[in-house]
Amino acid sequence: MKRFLSFVLIITSIGVAAAQSYSDVFDQAFALDDVPAQRNALELWQREAPNDVNLFIARYNFFANLAMGQQASLSKTGASQTDAAIHWADSALAALDEGIALYPDRLDLYFGKIYFLGEVARWDAFEREILKMLDSSRVRDHRWTFPNVTDGIESLISEAVMDYQATMMATLPSVPDGLNPLAADSAMTRRVRNVARRTIQLFPSDANALYLLGMSYVDVDNEKALKYLLRADELEGDNAYVLGLLAAVCDRLGRKGQAANYRERMKN
Repeated sequence: MKRFLSFVLIITSIGVAAAQSYSDVFDQAFALDDVPAQRNALELWQREAPNDVNLFIARYNFFANLAMGQQASLSKTGASQTDAAIHWADSALAALDEGIALYPDRLDLYFGKIYFLGEVARWDAFEREILKMLDSSRVRDHRWTFPNVTDGIESLISEAVMDYQATMMATLPSVPDGLNPLAADSAMTRRVRNVARRTIQLFPSDANALYLLGMSYVDVDNEKALKYLLRADELEGDNAYVLGLLAAVCDRLGRKGQAANYRERMKN
């Protein structure tokens, strides 16, 4: 049984024993893939502790598993999404939205929502929520609550965004030289570009975002690609991916000497 967003127990005013029992009962039912028992646990939890942040996460996991279970069954037959799969996905996202409304500082809820949008391939919303999270982080000066994390939130966000962009890039076709999966100026390329640009606004020294931003301009505007890749190289230093793409861009610009230099550095 796949848990899409784990939760830690946060004790509410209902008391320790009751809160633990709701979490434990749901966990047991979840592990056994017992949907009726999960539903019963959630209904009791909802009546007794409707504002427990972990309830929203449990509801999300419940609906997300139903949605992905439907999708897994469909993928075996090649069929498209059913109304049921869409309904369960909408319900999973609604559970997180309710949690975010009550707990706007819980970064894990935002992460869960973005992750799941990628799982169900809602790419416009996926991009929009990443940008919204980055903007919110800037406004709140990275003051978030994340279970079991007390510092390093900026690094956590940067790493998460890197994973989200990898998710988008995984949808793109491979290319012969293996260097530039974003060469075509597609809608997904533009999403990667928009997220990278916003990440750099928030974290100017994020070499990965600079690399992806540069990659998104290859064969679209190679001079602009070179500019961002050079900045990534200054920050990263001898990164094979950056050097390889720099060499490819210099080839495209007719700068064979520079391209050879970057390839030489790749050997060291």
